[in-house]
Amino acid sequence: MAVSKLESAEKTSVLTIRVPHELKERIEFMAEQQGVSINQFALYAFTKQLSEIENSEYYRQFIKNKTRQDLLAGFDKAMGKVKFRAQNEDWDALKVADSTSDSPEEQQRIQKVLGDSKRNPNVTFNIKRT
Repeated sequence: MAVSKLESAEKTSVLTIRVPHELKERIEFMAEQQGVSINQFALYAFTKQLSEIENSEYYRQFIKNKTRQDLLAGFDKAMGKVKFRAQNEDWDALKVADSTSDSPEEQQRIQKVLGDSKRNPNVTFNIKRT
């Protein structure tokens, strides 16, 4: 059974907004670049941004009453479920720029970061100087 125009119109609403001329031109340009109508592009942009705002609010509420230790414990629990790999793949290595002139302070900072990784014995760092 086909949906009549009246039934279709009842499922949508019209929203009229006023935007600066420059923004309208940018919207038209992006819609043309994407090969869609201005309406389709605006609907996509509104939906995407609303989702980002809603997600941000969700995570803000999620961490609202949690301490840093609570969050780290949850992270450690999740990472504990990750299969241990004895050898890191080359593509999975942290690459650090080679510098023979690292200051003692910078060397201490790097050692502190690496030392803090001992919280979970399954987590290792494979740092290659390039």
